[in-house]
Amino acid sequence: MTQVEPVMTYPDSCKEMFDSGDKLGLGMILQDAHGAAYAWNQLATAWFGNHVSAIVGSADFPPNTFLTDEVGRALSKELLPGNLCVKHKQNQPTRLISCMTEGQAARWYEMYAELHTSDSVAEPLSFLTVIRPVERSVADQARMQGSHLLASASTDAVMLLDKEQKICLANRACDRMFWQPSQLIIGLPLQDIWLDKHAWQQIQAALTKVYAGSSQHVVSWNEINRLGSRCLDIRFTPSFSMNGEMDGVVISIRDITESTQRLRMMGQIQKLTKIGSWLLFPSLENGFWDDMTYQLHGLASNSIIPSLACAELFYEPRHARQFTDLVNRCMTEGTPFEMDLKLVKEQVEGNWLHVTGAPEWRDNRIVKVIGTFQEVTKQRALNEQLSLAALLFETTSDPVAIADADKIVVAVNPRFEQLVNIDIGRVLGASVSSVANLLAKEEHIVREPAIRVISDANGMPLHHVVIW
Repeated sequence: MTQVEPVMTYPDSCKEMFDSGDKLGLGMILQDAHGAAYAWNQLATAWFGNHVSAIVGSADFPPNTFLTDEVGRALSKELLPGNLCVKHKQNQPTRLISCMTEGQAARWYEMYAELHTSDSVAEPLSFLTVIRPVERSVADQARMQGSHLLASASTDAVMLLDKEQKICLANRACDRMFWQPSQLIIGLPLQDIWLDKHAWQQIQAALTKVYAGSSQHVVSWNEINRLGSRCLDIRFTPSFSMNGEMDGVVISIRDITESTQRLRMMGQIQKLTKIGSWLLFPSLENGFWDDMTYQLHGLASNSIIPSLACAELFYEPRHARQFTDLVNRCMTEGTPFEMDLKLVKEQVEGNWLHVTGAPEWRDNRIVKVIGTFQEVTKQRALNEQLSLAALLFETTSDPVAIADADKIVVAVNPRFEQLVNIDIGRVLGASVSSVANLLAKEEHIVREPAIRVISDANGMPLHHVVIW
């Protein structure tokens, strides 16, 4: 037995198992309550060389030593069974099949660790890891089982293809994706169950690249007979055996039809309303613009990395300063804001944008500022015209009344009230002809009024301006 000087007394049951390890063909490693290996037998030494203390102890992995778990992921020593036992310090045995690669040689082992206690020791904690070699086929089977367990926990349809593009694993989510029980598609070529044969060429092209060693991501619209169409987000990843050889492809499929249609609808709304979105991160110097925001600023999508410093490039100087101040205040104090910005960039010079911004909080701190841009050039021009019209309405020396589309009076200006010595309540709500007759009868205003029609874009009357 190869053994360093023990730093503690370990339980009799643990000692008995440890001493019988070589006879039973099992490697044995003992760890103390802190995870350091203080004893290991001859088989553990033969299998792991001088690396036992590095694998389970506090030292780093030695060069050219590589461990993977059942699903072929690189393994840190904290995830080895013995160290998991040390971490939890509970009698919860843990098991792992691991591949150890040293130089060009690859070896597979099953590791099983458990806690041993003793009534006679003040700190009765010893952790015994039992190791036995396994064949590569056993290791690969464990890897596939591990992959299946991971797939079972996923809401996406997940399957594993072998080298011949036949399905060797499929989770329950495949049932609704392919309209048949997942256990019935095991052993079938993927092409046989793919519902949309027109989209198969795109899938086949992606698979060819994956079998050549590169991951692929495909978004595909699929026609499904009378059921209509659906949009699938498909991710292809190479699958590797325990010795690092590619032995298949993992496919993850998610139905994103609803979200895609929602995004398309949002895109149409953005085009109609000319509303774009933006965000900035307080911890970074840059942020995000969507395609419409780039367009509103006269740019091609993703042509620049948006940042707060961009304000002085696009907006009138006083607006840029005010916008920067409002964003900084939102980042630090959480104060929402909105304002209008006048653009000075050549392609969109003279246009106006209405910008809004609000903080997004997480764990009582502001993680980003989000907002919208909307082009309001026409609205501002219309508002200016309305403001001017309102000013003229209030200050003109002529008596003026405003009537609706049916020529019912809804407002009169101050000059009208000064000249007409009657109750205004008799005017508001009356027809233009009735008001004209009333004014002539009372001999306040006897001349016929001039009427101007205000129409909408389709030529339909909206209001009437009546001037005496």
